[in-house]
Amino acid sequence: MKKKLALWLGCICLVIGVLAFYISTIDNKQVHSAIAPTDIPVKTRLKSLIDEGADMCLEPEEFYLTDDAIRVIELPETGESLTVLDESEFICPTMASMYCGSGGCSVHFLLEKESISLQLQGWEYKDGQLLFGAHGTACGNENGSKTCFMTVTVKEGYFNVE
Repeated sequence: MKKKLALWLGCICLVIGVLAFYISTIDNKQVHSAIAPTDIPVKTRLKSLIDEGADMCLEPEEFYLTDDAIRVIELPETGESLTVLDESEFICPTMASMYCGSGGCSVHFLLEKESISLQLQGWEYKDGQLLFGAHGTACGNENGSKTCFMTVTVKEGYFNVE
């Protein structure tokens, strides 16, 4: 009975997360609202995000990350490091779809001075730019059939939406 209740609660949380994503769309004009200035060290923020992921798992002791969950990208243009935490690489055996939905998966981009956390269907770092692919509704496509793309660069420790 407890497992069924926990599963239903997990489903409800997932639905709430998806609804929150649709309410707060992330087109280029609105990515700015997803940027959070901070003075908390990257390692502390990273640990907090991982701990939150483990806490969401029905059996937190079985939660783990794949080797690709955390990437550190050296930005030669600025000499900075960008830490990326991709929740599509979170593993919770009792709740396979806990961290991703039809809108994509949460991905967190952490700099020393700022962070961005977005629901993405994919992302890539190429030629000094972060390329984001989001659900089509993020750019106004009502049925979401076409992926929405955004470009972000890092300049002087801050994210810049282009």
